[in-house]
Amino acid sequence: MALVESACSHAGVTTTELTAILQVGDAEPLRNKNEAAQVIDPAKYRKLGD
Repeated sequence: MALVESACSHAGVTTTELTAILQVGDAEPLRNKNEAAQVIDPAKYRKLGD
């Protein structure tokens, strides 16, 4: 919560005025098990799910 409060303070808004925070990054959704098998990451991340 401190990060949200800091961002609000920096933007000049209150936390009650905040409607959304967009997180951007290098996320790539997996569509099927074949794609999961080809991911070059630790095996613990090679599963489908929410």
